[in-house]
Amino acid sequence: MLKFPLGHGLFSKCDDYKVIIAGSLSVVGLALVAGIAVYSLMKPQIESAFSRNMEIALKNKPHFFENQTEKFPMYAHHDSFLAWADNQLILHIKKDVLDQYEQRIGSITTEKRLPQLTSYLREIKEISKSAELILCETLEVAGQEMICLLSNAHFVKFEQLPSEVRETKTLMSYALDGKSGITSMNEYRQVPVVASFTPVGSLGMALILDKEELCSAMMEQGKIIAAFVFVLIITGLLLLFWLILPLMRKLAHSERKARERLKECQCLHGIRRDMEHNLPEEEFYQKVMVRLIKAMQFPEITSVMIKLGDKQFVSDRYNKDLMHRLQAQIIVNGEAYGWLQVIYSEERPFWIPEEQDLIDTIASDLGRWIEQNQTKQRITQMATHDGLTGLPNRYLLHDRIKQVLAHGRRTHEQAAVLFIDLDRFKSINDSQGHAIGDLLLQEVATRLAAIIRSADTVARHGGDEFIILLQNITDSQEAKVVAQKILNELTQPFHIHGKELHIGGSIGIALFPHDGDDVETLLRNSDIAMYHAKKSDRNSYRFFSPEMNQKIAENGSVELR
Repeated sequence: MLKFPLGHGLFSKCDDYKVIIAGSLSVVGLALVAGIAVYSLMKPQIESAFSRNMEIALKNKPHFFENQTEKFPMYAHHDSFLAWADNQLILHIKKDVLDQYEQRIGSITTEKRLPQLTSYLREIKEISKSAELILCETLEVAGQEMICLLSNAHFVKFEQLPSEVRETKTLMSYALDGKSGITSMNEYRQVPVVASFTPVGSLGMALILDKEELCSAMMEQGKIIAAFVFVLIITGLLLLFWLILPLMRKLAHSERKARERLKECQCLHGIRRDMEHNLPEEEFYQKVMVRLIKAMQFPEITSVMIKLGDKQFVSDRYNKDLMHRLQAQIIVNGEAYGWLQVIYSEERPFWIPEEQDLIDTIASDLGRWIEQNQTKQRITQMATHDGLTGLPNRYLLHDRIKQVLAHGRRTHEQAAVLFIDLDRFKSINDSQGHAIGDLLLQEVATRLAAIIRSADTVARHGGDEFIILLQNITDSQEAKVVAQKILNELTQPFHIHGKELHIGGSIGIALFPHDGDDVETLLRNSDIAMYHAKKSDRNSYRFFSPEMNQKIAENGSVELR
């Protein structure tokens, strides 16, 4: 049963995870970079804006204070001075009491409540929870000591600051010198603060805020930026899924397809290269199966079977009971010759149509390769074998005799050439017809092939002549035994198309190396010995002897048979 690879949701392939991770990281990275860049650009601007607002807020107060306090000192050694009592600012006015002679007889002190100043001082908490307004004056009697009016969200009080309070002294020294500005301090109230200072007549005034609270506004802006970045990331991810992801999935699929195509090309190239090397059949088909397994999508669970006629070649893990497979028929000369099957041992999807196309291509290549081999075999058979009997012809016989002689020279082994001529064949061929004669020759070839060993050779030399090559014999007795067996077989009747035919044979035997050391000499001498056997007594054999050459020379030639 074939299965097609179907996607299971958006993340059906491993490549999807890679694409999504890479795309998501890219979007998140870009969003973070954008957020950090926006924050970096906005931070100094926000700080500058808060600083300007703080400085402007402070500068608006001196006009009011100047109108209210320019004629009132802050310490009690003057005729009038300010004091904080009953949660309000009170102006104390001291006047002398004179008699009728304008002589001072005492003094009287009056109090005047200053509700506008009191309200203004209380409003400091509206600026910030940590805001503190300081209004200071240098004490003339105390040198560098100052008396200050401190106002914050918790209290309003007068306080005399000793010279050891450096931060406040340094800050107020600028204001008392008629300077305005903004600065940062790290030791005031044991926390980092931001202070804005300005002169107020003969006094100095400063507005102080905790840096942490000042930065809290920036943190609020940072939260807005973070929310913006988060929205940007979500939007980017949605755009990734909508626009970029399909394209990247297509690219990943193309890359995977290219890898599979490369594996297929390597498989086909390797198989076609093996076809050119004339490997043994078993070795060749094992290599084909190994290459095909490597080219499949899941090689670890793949097995292959190649069936050619009654032959079958299988790979490891092959199980004929498994049905999850792809297959292709091997066609040779237009007819079904076998099957190529690829089996998965697990229920995994085949890659259709790519893997089916690969199997079809290999099956087609195997079919053409088998056709070529069969054609080569037929051509070789026609060139080296007799068309009627299927026995080796004289060209193949000469080659085999050369090989046997070369081996005999190295190992000092003997060989024998038996030249056989059929008796009474010509008369049967003329009387019964060539068809019967051809069948008779085929039957003779069958009987001769059954007599000799598998290492020996029987060939048709032409007409009714046959030659047998016996290799690796110990002496002439072995050749004699074979010659007698041949004569016995030839004298047995032949039954062809309901007719009983009788023939015989004459055999000439030449031994190597005694009777010749080359192909031509052995064939000629065995032919001469056969001539003497036929002339003296038909249905017999003769061994070659030098005297036969002398008789041939005297007669002039070997008679035609």
